Amino acid sequence: PFAQISPNVINATLAIEDDQFYHHFGVDFPGLLKAVCGQIRLCPPRGGSTITQQFAKNAFLSSERTYIRNLKEIFLALQLYRHFTKDKILEMYFNRINYGSNIYGVELASETFFGKPTADLNILEAAILAAVPKAPTFYSPYGPNLYAKINLSEEEIRRLNIQSEQALGAYNPNFISKGLLGKTYVFVGVA
Repeated sequence: PFAQISPNVINATLAIEDDQFYHHFGVDFPGLLKAVCGQIRLCPPRGGSTITQQFAKNAFLSSERTYIRNLKEIFLALQLYRHFTKDKILEMYFNRINYGSNIYGVELASETFFGKPTADLNILEAAILAAVPKAPTFYSPYGPNLYAKINLSEEEIRRLNIQSEQALGAYNPNFISKGLLGKTYVFVGVA
């Protein structure tokens, strides 16, 4: 139930997935316009779907990427908004979302990854769970991308006289791979 989901998980998920969730009607039309603008390369790329649309897609539609499916997603999101409260939509989303492999729902993900219910998650654990649905395989706490990676050896960094993360990124942004736990780096020794 919604009341048993940690506020940390709710807030982190809303911040990542749909920061306007409580301010739109199931569809964020300005967000959709920005996503279209990004598709035609007039703006930076970004997603345009809301949590309500994501729930509609995952619960009722296939994963095909077509404009018809996108229109169905919008229609279903508007219908969900008409028939359910925002908190009920969030509850349904949290109980349906994929966290990788065969892990569906925030409670199972919390138990699987951290060995405790969502109500007991701290802010860091909640942020990790909130990040996973964006790319379940990439961000899985069991996957190879837990830590950020520096794609150079320590010797190579010394040879290039790189003194900071900013200097490394300025030298070549491909030398840093983002990880789930942010700035905890692992050297991979690729020269």
